[in-house]
Amino acid sequence: MDLKDYLKDQEFESKQFEFKEMVSHKNYERWAKTFSAFANSDGGKILFGVDDDGRAVGIEKETLKQDILYINDICDKMIFPRISYEVEKIKLEDGSFVLVVDVAKSQKRPVWLRRSDGEEIIYVRRDGESVIAHGDQIEDLVWANKREPFDGVVTEKRFSDVTFSKLEEYFKENAKEDGKITEKLLVSKEAISPNGYLTNAGLIFADGGYIANCNVACRIWPGASKGSSVMLDRKTYQGDLLSTYEFAKNYISLYAKTGVIKRNDGVREEVPSYPERAVNEALINAFAHRDYYLDGTQIDIDIFSNRIEISSPGKFLLPGNANEYSLRHVPSVRRNERICRILEMLKLMEASGTGLEKIADSYEPFGNAYQPEIYSDPAHFVITLKSLSYAPNSEAKELVEPSLDFAFDPPRSGTRKYDKQILRYCLEEPKSRSQIQGFLNLADRKNFVASVLNPLLDKGLLLTTEASLNAPNQKYYTNKDRIRFVY
Repeated sequence: MDLKDYLKDQEFESKQFEFKEMVSHKNYERWAKTFSAFANSDGGKILFGVDDDGRAVGIEKETLKQDILYINDICDKMIFPRISYEVEKIKLEDGSFVLVVDVAKSQKRPVWLRRSDGEEIIYVRRDGESVIAHGDQIEDLVWANKREPFDGVVTEKRFSDVTFSKLEEYFKENAKEDGKITEKLLVSKEAISPNGYLTNAGLIFADGGYIANCNVACRIWPGASKGSSVMLDRKTYQGDLLSTYEFAKNYISLYAKTGVIKRNDGVREEVPSYPERAVNEALINAFAHRDYYLDGTQIDIDIFSNRIEISSPGKFLLPGNANEYSLRHVPSVRRNERICRILEMLKLMEASGTGLEKIADSYEPFGNAYQPEIYSDPAHFVITLKSLSYAPNSEAKELVEPSLDFAFDPPRSGTRKYDKQILRYCLEEPKSRSQIQGFLNLADRKNFVASVLNPLLDKGLLLTTEASLNAPNQKYYTNKDRIRFVY
Protein backbone atom coordinates (compact mmCIF):
# COMPACT_ATOMS: atom_id res chain seq x y z
CA MET A 1 0.00 0.00 0.00
CA ASP A 2 1.23 3.50 -0.82
CA LEU A 3 1.63 5.75 2.21
CA LYS A 4 -0.18 8.62 0.51
CA ASP A 5 -3.18 6.37 -0.14
CA TYR A 6 -3.11 5.30 3.50
CA LEU A 7 -2.96 8.85 4.83
CA LYS A 8 -5.28 10.31 2.18
CA ASP A 9 -5.88 13.90 3.32
CA GLN A 10 -4.21 13.37 6.68
CA GLU A 11 -1.20 15.68 6.31
CA PHE A 12 -0.79 16.67 9.95
CA GLU A 13 -0.99 15.04 13.34
CA SER A 14 -4.48 15.13 14.76
CA LYS A 15 -6.63 13.69 17.52
CA GLN A 16 -6.40 10.26 15.91
CA PHE A 17 -3.07 10.40 14.05
CA GLU A 18 0.46 10.67 15.43
CA PHE A 19 3.76 10.55 13.49
CA LYS A 20 7.07 9.32 14.91
CA GLU A 21 10.34 8.99 13.01
CA MET A 22 11.42 5.99 15.08
CA VAL A 23 10.52 3.67 17.94
CA SER A 24 12.68 5.13 20.69
CA HIS A 25 14.19 2.40 22.88
CA LYS A 26 15.95 4.91 25.15
CA ASN A 27 12.83 6.84 26.07
CA TYR A 28 9.70 4.75 25.53
CA GLU A 29 7.51 7.46 27.09
CA ARG A 30 7.86 9.52 23.89
CA TRP A 31 5.53 7.16 22.07
CA ALA A 32 3.91 5.03 24.79
CA LYS A 33 2.06 8.06 26.18
CA THR A 34 0.31 8.30 22.80
CA PHE A 35 -0.78 4.66 23.07
CA SER A 36 -2.27 5.45 26.49
CA ALA A 37 -3.89 8.65 25.22
CA PHE A 38 -5.49 6.92 22.21
CA ALA A 39 -6.84 4.15 24.47
CA ASN A 40 -8.35 6.74 26.82
CA SER A 41 -9.90 8.70 23.96
CA ASP A 42 -11.43 7.39 20.73
CA GLY A 43 -8.51 5.28 19.56
CA GLY A 44 -6.04 6.28 16.87
CA LYS A 45 -3.05 5.37 14.73
CA ILE A 46 0.60 6.05 15.43
CA LEU A 47 2.86 5.83 12.38
CA PHE A 48 6.54 5.07 13.02
CA GLY A 49 8.90 6.01 10.20
CA VAL A 50 7.08 9.27 9.41
CA ASP A 51 8.34 12.72 10.39
CA ASP A 52 6.25 15.51 11.92
CA ASP A 53 5.37 16.88 8.48
CA GLY A 54 3.96 13.55 7.29
CA ARG A 55 6.96 12.63 5.14
CA ALA A 56 8.02 8.98 5.15
CA VAL A 57 11.57 8.45 6.41
CA GLY A 58 11.16 4.69 6.86
CA ILE A 59 12.42 2.02 9.23
CA GLU A 60 14.99 -0.47 8.03
CA LYS A 61 13.80 -4.06 7.72
CA GLU A 62 16.55 -5.28 10.06
CA THR A 63 15.26 -3.19 12.99
CA LEU A 64 11.54 -3.54 12.29
CA LYS A 65 11.09 -6.87 14.09
CA GLN A 66 12.97 -5.66 17.17
CA ASP A 67 10.84 -2.50 17.23
CA ILE A 68 7.63 -4.54 17.19
CA LEU A 69 8.86 -6.82 19.97
CA TYR A 70 9.86 -3.79 22.03
CA ILE A 71 6.46 -2.18 21.56
CA ASN A 72 4.75 -5.39 22.68
CA ASP A 73 7.02 -5.59 25.74
CA ILE A 74 6.37 -2.01 26.83
CA CYS A 75 2.62 -2.33 26.30
CA ASP A 76 2.59 -5.49 28.46
CA LYS A 77 4.73 -4.11 31.27
CA MET A 78 4.11 -0.37 31.37
CA ILE A 79 0.50 0.26 30.26
CA PHE A 80 -2.42 -0.70 32.51
CA PRO A 81 -4.94 -2.15 32.04
CA ARG A 82 -3.92 -4.06 28.90
CA ILE A 83 -4.81 -2.24 25.68
CA SER A 84 -5.79 -3.63 22.27
CA TYR A 85 -3.92 -2.68 19.11
CA GLU A 86 -3.09 -4.01 15.65
CA VAL A 87 0.20 -3.69 13.78
CA GLU A 88 0.51 -3.10 10.04
CA LYS A 89 3.64 -2.68 7.90
CA ILE A 90 3.70 -0.45 4.80
CA LYS A 91 6.64 -1.07 2.47
CA LEU A 92 8.19 1.98 0.83
CA GLU A 93 9.87 2.19 -2.55
CA ASP A 94 13.38 2.14 -1.07
CA GLY A 95 12.66 -1.13 0.79
CA SER A 96 12.19 0.43 4.21
CA PHE A 97 8.90 0.34 6.07
CA VAL A 98 6.37 2.50 7.87
CA LEU A 99 5.04 0.75 10.96
CA VAL A 100 1.38 1.54 11.73
CA VAL A 101 0.00 0.72 15.17
CA ASP A 102 -3.77 1.08 15.37
CA VAL A 103 -4.74 1.50 19.04
CA ALA A 104 -8.35 0.76 19.94
CA LYS A 105 -10.44 2.74 22.40
CA SER A 106 -10.19 0.88 25.70
CA GLN A 107 -13.31 -0.65 27.16
CA LYS A 108 -11.77 -0.33 30.61
CA ARG A 109 -10.63 3.18 31.39
CA PRO A 110 -8.67 5.08 32.54
CA VAL A 111 -5.52 3.60 31.03
CA TRP A 112 -2.27 4.41 32.86
CA LEU A 113 1.33 4.62 31.67
CA ARG A 114 4.05 3.74 34.18
CA ARG A 115 6.91 6.09 33.46
CA SER A 116 10.59 5.23 33.94
CA ASP A 117 10.59 7.07 37.30
CA GLY A 118 7.82 4.80 38.60
CA GLU A 119 5.08 7.42 38.43
CA GLU A 120 1.83 6.30 36.82
CA ILE A 121 0.25 8.92 34.57
CA ILE A 122 -3.03 9.14 32.66
CA TYR A 123 -2.84 10.73 29.21
CA VAL A 124 -5.65 11.86 26.92
CA ARG A 125 -5.58 12.94 23.30
CA ARG A 126 -5.95 16.54 22.25
CA ASP A 127 -5.60 17.77 18.67
CA GLY A 128 -2.13 16.72 17.58
CA GLU A 129 -0.71 15.90 21.03
CA SER A 130 -1.00 13.60 24.04
CA VAL A 131 -1.39 15.50 27.32
CA ILE A 132 -1.63 14.60 31.00
CA ALA A 133 -5.27 14.33 32.04
CA HIS A 134 -6.69 16.82 34.53
CA GLY A 135 -8.74 15.74 37.52
CA ASP A 136 -12.13 16.25 35.90
CA GLN A 137 -11.02 14.33 32.82
CA ILE A 138 -9.86 11.44 35.01
CA GLU A 139 -13.16 11.44 36.87
CA ASP A 140 -15.08 11.37 33.58
CA LEU A 141 -13.06 8.36 32.42
CA VAL A 142 -13.79 6.53 35.65
CA TRP A 143 -17.49 7.29 35.76
CA ALA A 144 -17.89 6.21 32.14
CA ASN A 145 -17.21 2.65 33.34
CA LYS A 146 -19.07 2.71 36.66
CA ARG A 147 -22.44 1.09 37.11
CA GLU A 148 -22.65 0.68 40.88
CA PRO A 149 -20.41 1.06 43.94
CA PHE A 150 -17.28 -1.02 43.58
CA ASP A 151 -17.79 -3.06 46.72
CA GLY A 152 -21.32 -4.01 45.62
CA VAL A 153 -20.26 -5.61 42.32
CA VAL A 154 -21.02 -9.35 42.35
CA THR A 155 -18.11 -11.62 41.42
CA GLU A 156 -17.96 -15.18 40.08
CA LYS A 157 -16.55 -16.54 43.35
CA ARG A 158 -18.60 -18.32 46.01
CA PHE A 159 -17.78 -18.49 49.72
CA SER A 160 -16.57 -22.08 49.30
CA ASP A 161 -14.13 -21.09 46.53
CA VAL A 162 -11.86 -18.99 48.76
CA THR A 163 -10.41 -18.85 52.27
CA PHE A 164 -10.32 -16.01 54.79
CA SER A 165 -7.40 -16.80 57.12
CA LYS A 166 -6.27 -13.17 57.59
CA LEU A 167 -9.85 -11.96 58.04
CA GLU A 168 -10.46 -14.69 60.62
CA GLU A 169 -7.22 -13.81 62.42
CA TYR A 170 -8.28 -10.18 62.79
CA PHE A 171 -11.83 -11.17 63.69
CA LYS A 172 -10.66 -13.30 66.61
CA GLU A 173 -7.97 -10.90 67.80
CA ASN A 174 -9.62 -7.50 67.41
CA ALA A 175 -13.29 -8.33 67.73
CA LYS A 176 -12.63 -10.81 70.56
CA GLU A 177 -14.75 -13.44 68.87
CA ASP A 178 -14.23 -17.19 69.13
CA GLY A 179 -16.30 -18.12 66.09
CA LYS A 180 -15.11 -18.44 62.52
CA ILE A 181 -15.95 -16.29 59.53
CA THR A 182 -19.16 -17.85 58.27
CA GLU A 183 -21.14 -17.40 55.11
CA LYS A 184 -24.08 -16.15 57.16
CA LEU A 185 -21.90 -13.47 58.76
CA LEU A 186 -20.68 -12.18 55.40
CA VAL A 187 -24.21 -12.18 53.99
CA SER A 188 -25.21 -9.88 56.85
CA LYS A 189 -22.46 -7.43 55.76
CA GLU A 190 -23.50 -7.66 52.07
CA ALA A 191 -20.15 -9.25 51.30
CA ILE A 192 -22.13 -12.10 49.73
CA SER A 193 -25.03 -11.49 47.36
CA PRO A 194 -28.49 -13.09 47.80
CA ASN A 195 -27.64 -15.64 45.11
CA GLY A 196 -24.55 -16.83 47.03
CA TYR A 197 -21.73 -15.10 45.17
CA LEU A 198 -19.14 -12.90 46.83
CA THR A 199 -19.31 -9.19 46.16
CA ASN A 200 -16.06 -7.25 45.83
CA ALA A 201 -16.50 -6.35 49.49
CA GLY A 202 -16.04 -10.01 50.36
CA LEU A 203 -13.45 -10.88 47.73
CA ILE A 204 -11.14 -8.05 48.79
CA PHE A 205 -10.70 -9.78 52.19
CA ALA A 206 -10.14 -13.26 50.72
CA ASP A 207 -6.69 -14.85 50.79
CA GLY A 208 -4.84 -14.62 47.50
CA GLY A 209 -5.20 -10.96 46.55
CA TYR A 210 -7.98 -11.23 43.99
CA ILE A 211 -8.49 -7.45 43.74
CA ALA A 212 -5.60 -6.07 41.67
CA ASN A 213 -6.11 -2.50 42.86
CA CYS A 214 -5.78 -3.45 46.53
CA ASN A 215 -2.14 -2.43 46.57
CA VAL A 216 0.33 -0.02 48.08
CA ALA A 217 3.62 1.60 47.04
CA CYS A 218 5.99 2.73 49.81
CA ARG A 219 8.92 5.05 49.09
CA ILE A 220 11.75 6.56 51.16
CA TRP A 221 13.20 9.99 50.30
CA PRO A 222 16.42 11.36 51.82
CA GLY A 223 15.19 14.92 52.31
CA ALA A 224 12.01 16.92 52.77
CA SER A 225 10.91 16.82 49.12
CA LYS A 226 11.12 14.64 46.03
CA GLY A 227 12.70 17.32 43.90
CA SER A 228 15.86 15.97 42.33
CA SER A 229 16.47 13.58 45.23
CA VAL A 230 17.31 9.98 44.55
CA MET A 231 14.70 7.62 45.93
CA LEU A 232 16.36 5.60 48.69
CA ASP A 233 13.94 2.69 48.72
CA ARG A 234 10.71 1.56 47.07
CA LYS A 235 8.61 -1.44 47.97
CA THR A 236 5.22 -2.43 46.59
CA TYR A 237 2.68 -4.97 47.77
CA GLN A 238 -0.59 -6.33 46.44
CA GLY A 239 -2.84 -8.74 48.31
CA ASP A 240 -5.99 -8.96 50.37
CA LEU A 241 -6.94 -5.75 52.15
CA LEU A 242 -5.76 -6.75 55.61
CA SER A 243 -2.39 -8.13 54.45
CA THR A 244 -1.75 -5.02 52.37
CA TYR A 245 -2.69 -2.79 55.31
CA GLU A 246 -0.35 -4.82 57.52
CA PHE A 247 2.50 -4.47 55.02
CA ALA A 248 2.07 -0.69 54.92
CA LYS A 249 1.90 -0.42 58.70
CA ASN A 250 5.03 -2.54 59.17
CA TYR A 251 6.92 -0.58 56.52
CA ILE A 252 6.21 2.70 58.30
CA SER A 253 7.09 1.13 61.65
CA LEU A 254 10.43 0.02 60.22
CA TYR A 255 11.35 3.63 59.52
CA ALA A 256 9.89 5.13 62.66
CA LYS A 257 12.27 6.67 65.16
CA THR A 258 12.11 7.73 68.76
CA GLY A 259 12.96 11.40 69.17
CA VAL A 260 13.20 13.80 72.07
CA ILE A 261 10.77 16.71 72.35
CA LYS A 262 10.64 19.53 74.87
CA ARG A 263 7.07 19.99 76.10
CA ASN A 264 5.52 23.32 76.98
CA ASP A 265 6.21 22.66 80.67
CA GLY A 266 9.94 22.27 79.91
CA VAL A 267 10.07 18.50 80.40
CA ARG A 268 12.05 16.57 77.78
CA GLU A 269 10.12 13.52 76.66
CA GLU A 270 10.92 10.64 74.34
CA VAL A 271 8.26 10.25 71.66
CA PRO A 272 7.89 8.12 68.52
CA SER A 273 8.21 10.02 65.27
CA TYR A 274 4.62 9.14 64.39
CA PRO A 275 1.89 8.24 66.90
CA GLU A 276 0.84 4.65 66.23
CA ARG A 277 -2.82 5.51 66.49
CA ALA A 278 -2.51 8.26 63.90
CA VAL A 279 -0.68 5.97 61.46
CA ASN A 280 -3.27 3.20 61.86
CA GLU A 281 -6.21 5.55 61.38
CA ALA A 282 -4.64 7.21 58.33
CA LEU A 283 -3.97 3.84 56.70
CA ILE A 284 -7.42 2.45 57.42
CA ASN A 285 -8.94 5.64 56.02
CA ALA A 286 -6.95 5.14 52.81
CA PHE A 287 -7.91 1.47 52.37
CA ALA A 288 -11.54 2.00 53.33
CA HIS A 289 -12.25 4.98 51.12
CA ARG A 290 -9.95 4.71 48.08
CA ASP A 291 -11.52 4.42 44.64
CA TYR A 292 -10.88 0.81 43.62
CA TYR A 293 -12.27 1.50 40.15
CA LEU A 294 -9.10 3.42 39.27
CA ASP A 295 -7.04 0.75 37.52
CA GLY A 296 -3.29 1.11 37.60
CA THR A 297 -3.29 3.15 40.82
CA GLN A 298 -2.24 2.36 44.35
CA ILE A 299 -2.14 3.88 47.79
CA ASP A 300 1.13 5.83 47.88
CA ILE A 301 3.13 6.21 51.07
CA ASP A 302 6.01 8.67 50.80
CA ILE A 303 8.30 8.91 53.82
CA PHE A 304 10.36 12.10 53.98
CA SER A 305 12.77 13.30 56.64
CA ASN A 306 10.07 15.42 58.28
CA ARG A 307 6.73 13.78 57.41
CA ILE A 308 4.78 10.92 55.89
CA GLU A 309 2.30 11.51 53.06
CA ILE A 310 -0.40 8.87 52.56
CA SER A 311 -2.19 9.39 49.25
CA SER A 312 -5.38 7.52 48.42
CA PRO A 313 -6.72 7.44 44.82
CA GLY A 314 -10.16 8.93 44.34
CA LYS A 315 -12.00 12.22 44.25
CA PHE A 316 -12.80 13.92 47.56
CA LEU A 317 -16.50 13.22 48.11
CA LEU A 318 -17.36 16.52 49.79
CA PRO A 319 -17.65 19.96 48.19
CA GLY A 320 -14.43 21.89 47.76
CA ASN A 321 -10.90 20.87 48.68
CA ALA A 322 -10.12 18.79 51.77
CA ASN A 323 -7.81 21.48 53.15
CA GLU A 324 -10.84 23.76 53.54
CA TYR A 325 -12.08 21.48 56.34
CA SER A 326 -10.92 21.13 59.92
CA LEU A 327 -9.52 17.67 60.56
CA ARG A 328 -11.96 17.33 63.46
CA HIS A 329 -14.99 18.35 61.44
CA VAL A 330 -14.86 16.42 58.17
CA PRO A 331 -18.34 14.91 57.65
CA SER A 332 -18.34 11.14 57.30
CA VAL A 333 -18.97 10.15 53.66
CA ARG A 334 -18.22 6.61 52.54
CA ARG A 335 -17.28 5.46 49.07
CA ASN A 336 -17.21 1.75 50.02
CA GLU A 337 -19.95 1.21 52.57
CA ARG A 338 -19.75 -2.60 52.62
CA ILE A 339 -15.97 -2.64 53.09
CA CYS A 340 -16.39 -0.19 55.96
CA ARG A 341 -18.91 -2.50 57.66
CA ILE A 342 -16.39 -5.32 57.71
CA LEU A 343 -13.68 -3.01 59.07
CA GLU A 344 -16.14 -1.96 61.79
CA MET A 345 -16.74 -5.63 62.59
CA LEU A 346 -12.98 -6.01 63.09
CA LYS A 347 -12.85 -2.91 65.35
CA LEU A 348 -10.54 -1.18 62.87
CA MET A 349 -13.13 1.51 62.19
CA GLU A 350 -15.96 3.08 64.13
CA ALA A 351 -19.45 3.60 62.78
CA SER A 352 -19.34 7.24 63.82
CA GLY A 353 -16.60 8.03 61.30
CA THR A 354 -14.21 9.56 63.84
CA GLY A 355 -10.94 8.35 62.29
CA LEU A 356 -9.66 11.78 61.26
CA GLU A 357 -10.60 13.19 64.65
CA LYS A 358 -8.52 10.47 66.34
CA ILE A 359 -5.54 11.47 64.21
CA ALA A 360 -5.94 15.04 65.44
CA ASP A 361 -6.23 13.81 69.04
CA SER A 362 -2.95 11.90 68.71
CA TYR A 363 -1.09 15.07 67.76
CA GLU A 364 -2.85 17.53 70.09
CA PRO A 365 -0.17 17.49 72.85
CA PHE A 366 2.57 18.58 70.45
CA GLY A 367 1.39 22.01 69.35
CA ASN A 368 0.22 23.61 66.12
CA ALA A 369 3.48 23.11 64.21
CA TYR A 370 2.94 19.35 64.22
CA GLN A 371 -0.74 19.18 63.39
CA PRO A 372 -1.59 16.76 60.54
CA GLU A 373 -2.85 18.16 57.26
CA ILE A 374 -5.31 16.92 54.67
CA TYR A 375 -5.40 17.87 51.03
CA SER A 376 -7.27 16.75 47.93
CA ASP A 377 -7.13 17.24 44.20
CA PRO A 378 -9.67 15.80 41.74
CA ALA A 379 -7.88 12.43 41.76
CA HIS A 380 -6.37 11.95 45.25
CA PHE A 381 -6.93 12.45 48.96
CA VAL A 382 -3.73 13.01 50.96
CA ILE A 383 -3.09 12.86 54.71
CA THR A 384 0.22 14.31 55.92
CA LEU A 385 1.56 13.19 59.30
CA LYS A 386 4.35 15.36 60.73
CA SER A 387 7.41 13.74 62.30
CA LEU A 388 7.62 14.54 66.01
CA SER A 389 11.38 14.01 65.90
CA TYR A 390 11.98 16.75 63.35
CA ALA A 391 12.38 20.44 64.12
CA PRO A 392 9.64 22.34 62.23
CA ASN A 393 11.62 25.59 62.30
CA SER A 394 15.02 26.93 63.24
CA GLU A 395 13.86 27.98 66.71
CA ALA A 396 12.97 24.47 67.84
CA LYS A 397 16.52 23.44 68.73
CA GLU A 398 15.45 20.85 71.29
CA LEU A 399 14.15 18.39 68.71
CA VAL A 400 16.33 15.63 67.33
CA GLU A 401 16.33 15.62 63.54
CA PRO A 402 16.10 12.08 62.14
CA SER A 403 18.57 10.77 59.62
CA LEU A 404 18.34 7.57 57.60
CA ASP A 405 20.88 4.92 58.43
CA PHE A 406 21.43 1.56 56.82
CA ALA A 407 22.79 -1.87 57.60
CA PHE A 408 24.69 -4.26 55.35
CA ASP A 409 26.81 -7.40 55.42
CA PRO A 410 30.39 -6.08 55.35
CA PRO A 411 33.29 -7.67 53.49
CA ARG A 412 35.51 -9.92 55.58
CA SER A 413 38.83 -8.58 54.36
CA GLY A 414 40.66 -5.29 54.14
CA THR A 415 40.20 -2.11 56.14
CA ARG A 416 36.54 -1.96 57.17
CA LYS A 417 36.35 1.28 59.16
CA TYR A 418 35.45 3.28 56.02
CA ASP A 419 32.69 1.06 54.56
CA LYS A 420 29.66 2.99 55.74
CA GLN A 421 31.23 6.37 54.94
CA ILE A 422 31.89 5.28 51.36
CA LEU A 423 28.45 3.72 50.88
CA ARG A 424 26.75 6.85 52.20
CA TYR A 425 29.00 9.11 50.09
CA CYS A 426 28.15 7.17 46.91
CA LEU A 427 24.47 6.67 47.74
CA GLU A 428 22.90 9.41 45.64
CA GLU A 429 25.55 10.09 43.00
CA PRO A 430 28.41 8.01 41.53
CA LYS A 431 31.88 9.12 42.64
CA SER A 432 35.32 8.57 41.12
CA ARG A 433 38.18 6.78 42.88
CA SER A 434 39.98 10.05 43.50
CA GLN A 435 36.84 11.67 44.92
CA ILE A 436 36.30 8.82 47.37
CA GLN A 437 39.97 8.72 48.37
CA GLY A 438 40.02 12.49 48.87
CA PHE A 439 36.79 12.34 50.87
CA LEU A 440 38.43 9.87 53.27
CA ASN A 441 41.71 11.83 53.28
CA LEU A 442 43.75 8.73 52.46
CA ALA A 443 47.09 9.25 50.72
CA ASP A 444 48.15 5.70 49.82
CA ARG A 445 46.32 4.92 46.58
CA LYS A 446 47.55 1.32 46.32
CA ASN A 447 46.46 0.43 49.84
CA PHE A 448 43.15 2.28 49.41
CA VAL A 449 42.26 0.30 46.28
CA ALA A 450 43.36 -3.07 47.63
CA SER A 451 42.11 -2.84 51.23
CA VAL A 452 39.20 -0.40 51.09
CA LEU A 453 37.68 -0.17 47.60
CA ASN A 454 38.07 -3.65 46.09
CA PRO A 455 36.47 -5.58 48.99
CA LEU A 456 33.33 -3.45 48.59
CA LEU A 457 33.29 -4.22 44.87
CA ASP A 458 33.88 -7.94 45.46
CA LYS A 459 30.99 -8.03 47.94
CA GLY A 460 28.71 -6.25 45.48
CA LEU A 461 28.14 -3.32 47.83
CA LEU A 462 29.64 -0.95 45.27
CA LEU A 463 28.86 -1.03 41.56
CA THR A 464 30.69 0.59 38.65
CA THR A 465 29.39 2.88 35.95
CA GLU A 466 31.76 1.43 33.33
CA ALA A 467 32.13 -2.22 32.29
CA SER A 468 35.92 -2.10 32.40
CA LEU A 469 37.23 -1.68 35.94
CA ASN A 470 40.15 0.45 34.74
CA ALA A 471 38.10 2.71 32.45
CA PRO A 472 39.35 6.33 32.63
CA ASN A 473 35.92 7.70 33.52
CA GLN A 474 35.11 4.96 36.02
CA LYS A 475 32.84 5.89 38.91
CA TYR A 476 31.36 3.95 41.78
CA TYR A 477 27.88 3.95 43.33
CA THR A 478 26.16 2.15 46.19
CA ASN A 479 24.18 -0.98 45.37
CA LYS A 480 20.91 -0.25 47.16
CA ASP A 481 19.82 -3.86 46.80
CA ARG A 482 22.59 -4.87 49.23
CA ILE A 483 21.79 -2.42 52.03
CA ARG A 484 18.83 -2.23 54.40
CA PHE A 485 17.60 1.23 55.36
CA VAL A 486 16.83 1.73 59.04
CA TYR A 487 16.46 4.63 61.42
